[in-house]
Amino acid sequence: MGLLDSAKYVTYTLIPGSYAVTILYDRFGNTISETKSDIESGAENLALEIKDKAILEGSQLVDNISDVALDVASATLDVIEGAGLAIISAGEKMYDYTYSKVAPHKVEAVTALTALTIYLTTAVIVFKKIRGAN
Repeated sequence: MGLLDSAKYVTYTLIPGSYAVTILYDRFGNTISETKSDIESGAENLALEIKDKAILEGSQLVDNISDVALDVASATLDVIEGAGLAIISAGEKMYDYTYSKVAPHKVEAVTALTALTIYLTTAVIVFKKIRGAN
């Protein structure tokens, strides 16, 4: 995957009598590449060529990267939504797996949990009594 393939947005700025600048951005608005070309009579404008190639590869020409804030925000929300769905799905799968392992041993599992609760409660009470005695 080349540099132009990963570019989503491109800006081109021409500073009269000085130079031209082309900046390539990814879909989150991060700068991928910045190309400057000195503009002289008869000189090759590399920044203009890169802009044209980026547009041919599917990049969108924008005047200012801040104009795409809505697109960046939408991409960020997509990432957050995907992560949330992954966590929920993993929780459901963990519950199903645990249930399938414990289901044949329900009586033993309930007995063990009840005993564990009684032991833990007793340990907490004894610890508090010991700590309060000092």
